[in-house]
Amino acid sequence: MPPTPKAEEKKLTLPPGHPQAGYTGTDPSAADDGVGTLAPELQDWKDKQQEAYEEQRDAIAENEDKVAKDEQAAAEKAAADAAKAETQTPPKATSGSSSSGS
Repeated sequence: MPPTPKAEEKKLTLPPGHPQAGYTGTDPSAADDGVGTLAPELQDWKDKQQEAYEEQRDAIAENEDKVAKDEQAAAEKAAADAAKAETQTPPKATSGSSSSGS
């Protein structure tokens, strides 16, 4: 039996308002009413608009995924460093008690 193709890993996204979150306009295909055909020039224009939208959407998804993974890795490293710092015992202070009585 041939191996099944690996499912594409779901990309991470950034929350709204994040400084590096991307924004795309409305999908041009959302305005299609599905009735009739367009003149060749208009169809070419619509196809180019749709292609540009999809390229922009894919670029934003790639960037958001990269930024989210970088932030996740940084948070995990900070948590690991904090946990490591908690488990280390501080060095014992040596106290030399000398009484200087006058």
